[in-house]
Amino acid sequence: MESYNGYQNRETYDVVLWCQNDEGLYHMFRGQDAQTIKAQFQEWADQQVTEPMELTEELRAVLRDIGSLWRVNWYEVSDALTDETKEESV
Repeated sequence: MESYNGYQNRETYDVVLWCQNDEGLYHMFRGQDAQTIKAQFQEWADQQVTEPMELTEELRAVLRDIGSLWRVNWYEVSDALTDETKEESV
């Protein structure tokens, strides 16, 4: 099984990086369960489409970095952001 920097794959690692480094995404997703993060990420991505087939620069960068959203392990993303929330409250 492929592994990347402690995550199941590179795509999952990249999503975690984007969520940790983008303040808006971080506050939207931290402490959420996997299904909520996946749904909110899709909703956020849909909002980044300004016209049919026209993407904002931010979404282009996200998709270029992440690649395939199908391979993202949303449970690992949730765990990473939930662990950060727990660390902040200590």
